[in-house]
Amino acid sequence: MHTCVCTFRAGSAGRAVVHDVETLVIEWTHQVREVLKKDSAQPLLEGLNPTPYVEIEFWDAKAQNLSCIFDQVNLSLFFVWFLFDAIHC
Repeated sequence: MHTCVCTFRAGSAGRAVVHDVETLVIEWTHQVREVLKKDSAQPLLEGLNPTPYVEIEFWDAKAQNLSCIFDQVNLSLFFVWFLFDAIHC
């Protein structure tokens, strides 16, 4: 892959790409916030008596959710960089 050193042109296509990227970042921020704010102590707060296995399942699900978001970000950043490079260089 070649290195592109050029200035970003703020045409309508450029603004659309920037808007789409900003929208994706906002969506990922909300997704990460939702995953991180979940509390493993919630069953205890609800008066339940969860087993250690429930705790393991909670952390496994949290790790899977964050991993999926990470994969989305990586794939999308690659696509955005490819698109940016193709349009502007």
